[in-house]
Amino acid sequence: MGMAIANATGCCLWIWLMRNNKKILASQPEFLCVLCFGSAVTAASIAMISFDESYGWSVNALAHGCKALPWCFFIGYLIMYGAIFSKVSLMFFTCFIANSTTLTVNLDILVLFLLSHWCEW
Repeated sequence: MGMAIANATGCCLWIWLMRNNKKILASQPEFLCVLCFGSAVTAASIAMISFDESYGWSVNALAHGCKALPWCFFIGYLIMYGAIFSKVSLMFFTCFIANSTTLTVNLDILVLFLLSHWCEW
């Protein structure tokens, strides 16, 4: 969990430092940071199942943690997939319908996206 959150934070920091780069500007830094945030929220769900009675938690508190696990996990994925769907639909309407041109995917951005999700597996 800590590695995934640190990785997402590091990627957001790198995006902020490189925000004036043409490739980052074309990929919309806000969108990339939303992906990193969704990854961190999903990774934070691991904390919900990391505790037991030996840590001093009551059975009631553990039950609430188990109930919060799917919410935290799926909200993180909804944030990520919602951002991806919004970006793809915006690019579709902007590029394909308005200009009738094809899209090119920057390899650097794809590597950054895969790197931000590497620790989750």
